[in-house]
Amino acid sequence: MYDSCHFYAADPIEKVNKDLFTPIGKFFPFAVGASNKVHQASVKLDPNSDRYTAVNFTHVELLAFLKEKANIPAGKIDQLLLDAEGAEYELVPYFAVGGPLETAGYDVCQMNTELTMATI
Repeated sequence: MYDSCHFYAADPIEKVNKDLFTPIGKFFPFAVGASNKVHQASVKLDPNSDRYTAVNFTHVELLAFLKEKANIPAGKIDQLLLDAEGAEYELVPYFAVGGPLETAGYDVCQMNTELTMATI
């Protein structure tokens, strides 16, 4: 990667992800969401399976992740990848004009998001 590019990954499933992401950046073993909490998440414990399992994980609020865990200063985030297995809906207000990211000084230039079908 270029010297000015940095990669950060947060995923509560360490089994495969730590080895996958550590060579190219910094890995954090927790979920990111709209609040700090322990919450149930639907995850693939076995990457070779299509089966999801409900497990309680620590979630770190998005701005707390950026500022306190990843130590990413306010400014431009060129590319944000988000696969939150259902938690992406609670994060939508963060990306609105005048939302928490903009208010904190973060500008997200590009974002790829997997939107998981919401359950009612």
